[in-house]
Amino acid sequence: MTHHEQLKRDIEALRDTIRLEWQDVEAKDLAAHERLDLITHIKWCVNELSLLLQKFEHLEQFGHRSA
Repeated sequence: MTHHEQLKRDIEALRDTIRLEWQDVEAKDLAAHERLDLITHIKWCVNELSLLLQKFEHLEQFGHRSA
């Protein structure tokens, strides 16, 4: 698997995690600390997603699709 493909896979996994955890925050009857833990993890995922997107854009910019 190329670095480009790995980044795409990791980005998709983080997007799915964020989507599912937001559904949990909205749908489940959670204790305050459980809701805070989920939101904290979502924020971490968003930060990681941002970093991966920057790497992905860098590869795209320089045409390293097979890097």
